[in-house]
Amino acid sequence: MKKENSIVGQSYTDFKENRRIQMVTIGVLAVTVLILATMLINKKEIVIVTPPTFLNELRIGEDEANQEYQKRFAYNIALLAGNVDKQNVEFVTDALGKMLSPYLRAELTPQIENEARVLDLRDVKQTFMVDDMAYSHQKDIVFVWGTKTLTKEGSIPDKQTFTYEIQVKPSDGFPQVRHFKAYKGAPSNASMKGRDEAGKVEPQIFTNETLDAIEGITAEATK
Repeated sequence: MKKENSIVGQSYTDFKENRRIQMVTIGVLAVTVLILATMLINKKEIVIVTPPTFLNELRIGEDEANQEYQKRFAYNIALLAGNVDKQNVEFVTDALGKMLSPYLRAELTPQIENEARVLDLRDVKQTFMVDDMAYSHQKDIVFVWGTKTLTKEGSIPDKQTFTYEIQVKPSDGFPQVRHFKAYKGAPSNASMKGRDEAGKVEPQIFTNETLDAIEGITAEATK
């Protein structure tokens, strides 16, 4: 059986195609942002644009944008964060670093680098595929959830539902991430409606659950 006809080969081919689509989408977003930034520098008004890969229009004003704007950026940010590895860690930290607020950049960049380092040391690969996303009007945050898969040779893949909470706002025409949180499991109705515990949200991208899963799949492979 040829590799490309096997289940593993097909999965790898699908993953490569998904990565290609992600990069194309990110490129379109980047061009769109540059155009909007130029327009906003000269005019303080609401700009409406519908890029070719979008189904709905983006509305961007001074430091405000509609939910479609937030959802499109949140989707790509979640894919970047959920598919980090040794090979792309510099690209991911650079791409995300340009969008993160100064506080989040200082908090999350070391976590991204540590996650890539642990995955490399344990020879574990991870992928994240988006299942769905939703915008919370109460919190003004996008919830992106999907399946995070950890794989290691000689071990059964570990699959878990994973969620990213992301808020993206335009700042001088460019997207800026002002809220970021990652955790195992799907978002609850309470958390999406703003009824979760009050208090400062600690930004997190490399969670204890992911670390435990990496150690677990590594231990299984050594049995």
